[in-house]
Amino acid sequence: MYSLHYTYWKMLKSLSHYMSLSSTSDESKRPFITKHDDCQSLSLHEKRQKRLQWILIFQSIVTVLLGTGLLVTLFLPKPNTYYIPNELYSPAQDFVSYNTKVFHSGFGTDTTRYMGPPTEANRQAWRGLYQGGIVKIPMEQAAQLPVKTVPLPNNPGYYVVGIDVFHQLHCLNQIRLKLWGINHDHKPRTHRSTEQKQPDDEEDGRQGMEHLDHCVDSIRQSLMCSSDISVIIWQWHEPSQSVRPHANITHTCRDFEAIRNWAWSRRAPNWNQSIHVPDPLEA
Repeated sequence: MYSLHYTYWKMLKSLSHYMSLSSTSDESKRPFITKHDDCQSLSLHEKRQKRLQWILIFQSIVTVLLGTGLLVTLFLPKPNTYYIPNELYSPAQDFVSYNTKVFHSGFGTDTTRYMGPPTEANRQAWRGLYQGGIVKIPMEQAAQLPVKTVPLPNNPGYYVVGIDVFHQLHCLNQIRLKLWGINHDHKPRTHRSTEQKQPDDEEDGRQGMEHLDHCVDSIRQSLMCSSDISVIIWQWHEPSQSVRPHANITHTCRDFEAIRNWAWSRRAPNWNQSIHVPDPLEA
């Protein structure tokens, strides 16, 4: 950039010098030059010189500004975004970015607000992770899905999809509640005798366990699909005089907040799932 600026400056300087010589040459060809003519010629020459100086200053400022803009563009930190080779289309893919996070070990004082016995606070925290995970997308995005979805009733031109990360978090929360002996309505489980059973209790119990079994295997598949290759290290633990695994390690993560914000801004309205809407994409 400096070389370009210097070359441009030399060119303008040469042009200025040429115009000065040209003016002098023109004056020398005149048969007679009065004092008045000489003053006018000098004034014209000075105006040309000043005009060229302002042109040079303006061009220099423009060059510096363009160069500064280029440097800022090149060296400012950018979100780490890229597509996975052969990645299936998702309407959220343009909003995926990456960051690094140090995981909490979950032991001792290194816990999170999502841990511990169920309370209203961690219930809201968990629900906040996956609420809004069902979103509406326009027809042009729905047409690109590898497997087709259905149109939304009362929302012409829009289709409904769920984003899988929110489904996995919902499933994990159901397993968490079950481990703490909480039903899906967040009430403590009561153990009834055979005489106290309601007619549909056994069926509900089977369905509940079937749902949890689905959740366990869904999370298994999701973990294997993502296959996080961050390394877990072992370090010497002085109090126990032994080597122990160290879970507080750094991972490369998709920016969950960015994906959640994207989904929340496009969350689907409640709709009657018993209404069949003809799909224009199948016409």
